[in-house]
Amino acid sequence: MIGEGNSSPGPVSADVVLQVLTGSLSIEFSTRAQAEQMLRMWEADAAPGFVSSLLRIVEQRGAIDEAIRLLACVVAKNAVGSSWRKTLGSREWSKVPEEEKKVVLEGALTLLLTDPSEKIATQLSLLVTNIARFDFPGRSPELLEALAGFANWDSPHPPQSRLRALKCLRRVLNGLSTKRFVMEPPKPGTRTALIDLRQLSQQVTQERELYKMKVAAAFAPIRDLFNKYSEEFLACSPGWEMHGQFAKAAISCVAELLPLAPTGDLHEGTSALLKWAGFVGTCALTGPDADFFVHTGALDPAATRAWTELARKVFEHAGRAMIAYLDNYAIPFAGFVAPFLTLFVNGALISLSAEEVRNMRPKFRVILVRFIAKALLNPYYRPEWVNAILPAALPPSQRQRMGEAKELAARAHHALEGMLEGNQAVLLTEAVITKYVALAPEELAEWREDPEGYSRSMEVESGPDADSPRPIGVGLLLCMLERGGEPVVQALLGLAARLQVSGTPSTDALLLREAAYRCIGEGYNHVSQHFSFQAWFENELAPQLSCRLQEFTTKMPDLIPAVLQSRALWLVGACGQDLPHEDWCKAFKLVVAHMASMDVVVALTAVSAALGLSAQILDDQAVLDTHDMAQRKAQGTGAGMPSMVEALRLADDVEEAAEAENSGVIAEARERMRARLSALEGDISTCLTAAFALLGRLAEVESMVRVLQLISVLVEVLGERIGPHLPVIASALPALWAAASGAPPSTGKDASKKERGADGESRKIGDSGAVVRLHSALIAVLTHLVGKLKGMALRNSQVAGVVYPLLQYSTSLSTPESECLVEEAFRLWSCSLSAVPEVPQELILLLPNLAAILKRGKDNTAVLPIVESYLLLGAGTSVIPLVDLIQSALLNAVSGVEQAAIASVQGAASMPPAGLAAGPGGVGSTAAPKAFPPEVAAEAMAASALSDVMLQLSPQEVPALLAPTFRAMVHFVAHPGLLAQNVNVKIVNVMEGFLEVLGRVFLTQPASFVPLVLEQQQQQGQQGEGQPVEAAGSSGGSGVGSQSIASLFLDKWLSVASARFLEEVIGVKTMAMLGRYRRRIATAALCALVIHPTSGPAVQRSLVADVGQVVRLCSLALQVILDDREFHADQTDLDTLDFKTDLNEDYVLVRRLSITRHDAVRSMSPFSAVQGLLVALASAMGGIQALGAALQNRGSPALAARASAVLSGSIQELYGLTGNQGSSDADGPDGYDDDIDELRQPSPAGNGSDLSD
Repeated sequence: MIGEGNSSPGPVSADVVLQVLTGSLSIEFSTRAQAEQMLRMWEADAAPGFVSSLLRIVEQRGAIDEAIRLLACVVAKNAVGSSWRKTLGSREWSKVPEEEKKVVLEGALTLLLTDPSEKIATQLSLLVTNIARFDFPGRSPELLEALAGFANWDSPHPPQSRLRALKCLRRVLNGLSTKRFVMEPPKPGTRTALIDLRQLSQQVTQERELYKMKVAAAFAPIRDLFNKYSEEFLACSPGWEMHGQFAKAAISCVAELLPLAPTGDLHEGTSALLKWAGFVGTCALTGPDADFFVHTGALDPAATRAWTELARKVFEHAGRAMIAYLDNYAIPFAGFVAPFLTLFVNGALISLSAEEVRNMRPKFRVILVRFIAKALLNPYYRPEWVNAILPAALPPSQRQRMGEAKELAARAHHALEGMLEGNQAVLLTEAVITKYVALAPEELAEWREDPEGYSRSMEVESGPDADSPRPIGVGLLLCMLERGGEPVVQALLGLAARLQVSGTPSTDALLLREAAYRCIGEGYNHVSQHFSFQAWFENELAPQLSCRLQEFTTKMPDLIPAVLQSRALWLVGACGQDLPHEDWCKAFKLVVAHMASMDVVVALTAVSAALGLSAQILDDQAVLDTHDMAQRKAQGTGAGMPSMVEALRLADDVEEAAEAENSGVIAEARERMRARLSALEGDISTCLTAAFALLGRLAEVESMVRVLQLISVLVEVLGERIGPHLPVIASALPALWAAASGAPPSTGKDASKKERGADGESRKIGDSGAVVRLHSALIAVLTHLVGKLKGMALRNSQVAGVVYPLLQYSTSLSTPESECLVEEAFRLWSCSLSAVPEVPQELILLLPNLAAILKRGKDNTAVLPIVESYLLLGAGTSVIPLVDLIQSALLNAVSGVEQAAIASVQGAASMPPAGLAAGPGGVGSTAAPKAFPPEVAAEAMAASALSDVMLQLSPQEVPALLAPTFRAMVHFVAHPGLLAQNVNVKIVNVMEGFLEVLGRVFLTQPASFVPLVLEQQQQQGQQGEGQPVEAAGSSGGSGVGSQSIASLFLDKWLSVASARFLEEVIGVKTMAMLGRYRRRIATAALCALVIHPTSGPAVQRSLVADVGQVVRLCSLALQVILDDREFHADQTDLDTLDFKTDLNEDYVLVRRLSITRHDAVRSMSPFSAVQGLLVALASAMGGIQALGAALQNRGSPALAARASAVLSGSIQELYGLTGNQGSSDADGPDGYDDDIDELRQPSPAGNGSDLSD
């Protein structure tokens, strides 16, 4: 059996490893699976002898098949490499004995130089790279020197072996870019004393210094290799092919080395290296130079072409090195910028023909322009730095150094300025446009042969990650426009003007004109101040689009006119935001009309242009919505109450909204949006018809997605105005769904084969990613449609016939595609539920999917509100089978937030002393505070919202049903570790949500305080042998260290309930409503607990034990009486919210508000409840006089007087004491001053203070 005989703890033998490797290649599943499991086990356990045995297998060239040896090498490489991605304690390589590490590295280097297989040599070099990440320079300080020595021209090894060593050196240098210096304790898992940490920190510092020294020392041999082999290569000496490979590998090493440990000054011998790099670049552009071509006649034409191609590859890597110099040695390299600019600009871009440039390797073309762009962007070469005045207080030596640096930088600055002035700017601008931006013949061929493929490639080129010649060329031109200003702008506009007025233009001239137009559009932000797009549109673009429209919509147009027409449409979409109303409307009509073009590229460009113009309306809508929302919140109108996080932004929003209104920006945006919406509404029928007709002509998923994106945006922009056009959209949805659902990803060899869609058209079925994007686009359309039209959309049978199957498909979790779609499906699911007064059967049928999602537990933040919607809409009976899963999800959410909160607080308390952390991966980093994840807080808030709704719907059954969840909430609130200072505000948000839920539980069933709180306290006491709960990080005098769970819980509850936020203080109505409700539910529940015969004695004892808590509770309760009239006014406002205007026809929100009308919190009599509370507290404290004395001494005379008024039954006297009815004074000890600094940190208990003290 595989692995048999390996039960002993000794080293793993090579024979056993060989047997297992052979088994891992077996065609028999059980044998292969067992072998793979054994390999994983050896790797995870860092089995002694495992890696060295793998190399012994690689050594046996004659006895073992190459496939097995290659596999052994790959496994060894992965065994080391996987360790690097893990944390310090689980890195297998750190557990390998030192002797074996040395054997493995020496063996790998020996095999690298001697093994005949290039594949194995490549894997060996990667193995050495992975080892270097760990062991260089600490355990292997001579590794770089050894590899450079192996590669030296006088090395005894054959050329191929020397080249391998040089390539391995490049990989090692590249791998070192991700090296992390870690402090490793002597024995993993042991606690390290402070003095040991200091020693480890010193070791890391020493290793860093050694690292810098060894990296810097590696430059000299690499430089000599490049110089030597470049000279031989340029002389076309015998073996020039190998010389060129060596030169390329050596300069690649330089490019990788430069960023590793910048020294501030150029390495010794850099001038010679750059000289040879310049020679190579010159010859790469012009061919072998006679000055270097010693062996005359040695190269025939084919060899000359091969030599030139190799020279360009060498210079391509030299260009990477030049860019590394710009990035890491900008000042010392500044003196070399001018000659290299001359080489790149004059020697390449300007001198060479367009055909010669296009025939170069794409990577070479990219390097040519990237170097220029990098130089233009370098901050040290800009006039702001070069011309900056040095501070007068600089010491003389530093002033001298800075002056010398500025002189060097000025040389680069002047070279760049000269490149962007006069005729040079014209030549360079035209060169970039002609040789990089203009369409090539092969692209024109693709336009005709595969129009959708061409259109897709153009879209990819416009993306931010594009790394091909055209987008890089456009990027250079943008850098030139930004840096060069007027001269470059005039060069660009002048070229476009010349091409525009030329007589009968040639094809090349028309293509150049198209390229110039593209550059104007790409750089519109830079050129818009120098010409009028409105005039351009009215005088050229609009006439061109209008006069050719019939030709494009009735027959297939000629190619070149189609190119120009497509670019004109693109310009309208990219630059049309500044068009006045009439021109904008005309532009939109022309764009929509061109969606019917017979040329698919033109039609798809029109779709993109329409998308751009429609998005401009969305931008205005976003500005107006933000402004209007801020205004509504400030006035306390609109649906619902904001979260705490939203509340903290309200004041800023209101201020910004007022400033925008005053400046006239809002009025202008509102008028612009009104006019454009009116125009869009007039053309929407034509637009939708053209879009759906185009969908029927398309074969590629990506093209269809683009059209669906336009439809989605149109629906979003128009909102309810799309209603009259619902039949048009609905009639097209079934065919779209049939095409999407009938187009699974291909599994055969041809992943882009064509199949027939539902409309009979041939469709290219792409991979699963394309299928996902098609479904995603369809979900977006339907989400906006249902979100805007609500029930009107779902009452349409064609819409419903797609929505429900699409939801079923995208939430089933049975396919890889649904895994990618489920998050977007949640939004459509929620929209569909909010649009109906009761849950339809089709949504009931989704509950098995909901059960599977709940069981998985990954999406509770989105799923729990969906469960809540089902319950609110009366589908509770259907949800009953899910109750165990719901309970589990709620409990997991509460447990998860507690773990995250404690980690974020305790991590900060356990950080090592400053200066001892070693950076990522070090010992210091293992104790670093963990950020509190916002997604965990969101899940916890969703859990509290669902629990609250369940309690309101079934107040008698739910407390027992969700008892484990409520116990976990109590444990979270009462956790002593969360009393640390500077607790995250999101933790306070979660605590407030949990306390609202628990308050509802205790208000309904006060006796549940015993099992939820007191029994936890008893269990804690038993586990701790009767010891009190200790707070993490508690200090003397706070009283925290001796508090029980009940006392901690009550203390935290009073702190959160008593908090007043700045927005409430300054009069933001919505926040005042939120504060009144928070205080009222807490007071109602606490009154019930204090008075109830079961819970009362324990609660009273806990409160009386800390008189400060009694004072805070009385202050809170009396404030609730004073808030009563305003509270009822708040409820009246909520009751009168308009279904359409305020509630956005959201049935879930309507139902959520309706159940609050029967809420016990709303119907309670605060005066009677508080009166009973005061009587109970007075009894527990020994009488009314004792209570009054405590309130006066620990609170204030005003507080004692108010309590006395309530006990005497005189509400008018109570109001008279406040100075006005319905609001309170802020006398500090009552807990209502305006100190906002403590809002985010519950204060230590036992000192009579809370969040508002």
